[in-house]
Amino acid sequence: MITGDFMAQSDENGFVKRGFFLLGTMAALVGVVLSIIFYKPVQMLPLETRKLPERASEDGWKIRYNATIALLRRGSDDVPWRTVREMLDEPQQLKNCEFDHPDGKKIPDESLARSFAITTLKAVGEWQRMQADAGKKIDGVAALPQIREQVDVLAQSPIPELKVQAEKTRQALGNK
Repeated sequence: MITGDFMAQSDENGFVKRGFFLLGTMAALVGVVLSIIFYKPVQMLPLETRKLPERASEDGWKIRYNATIALLRRGSDDVPWRTVREMLDEPQQLKNCEFDHPDGKKIPDESLARSFAITTLKAVGEWQRMQADAGKKIDGVAALPQIREQVDVLAQSPIPELKVQAEKTRQALGNK
């Protein structure tokens, strides 16, 4: 009888230990799942919204931008470089692309704003190539240091897509 009680007692201890182990494992699993669900990484905005210009561009800016892109892609000599400079101004584009958030704040649509800048960078590079292909003796936009300056600023962007395209444009302009 002593051996029977001893055997029954050891089975109960093993069962209890396995139960506690299973309970601990389940609690850890629940903790991991909850931390995955509720963890929200802090997103850094490359620009603070209070550093944006006070006003958006004049009405019709989307039409002007599309016309400017078309002129750049065709290699035109009549490109409105002032508009190109505005298109490469990231804070201005963020201001242009603001929308009303349900909580009453105006929030910039960052992807739309940056798509204007990226498209402009590509078009400036295309313009430079078309000028070279036409055999024109022009040093890119060397006569327009403000454009090169804007491209250089965008090349320092923390946004990878913007940075890569700005670097490609710098190379196309001969500004390594």
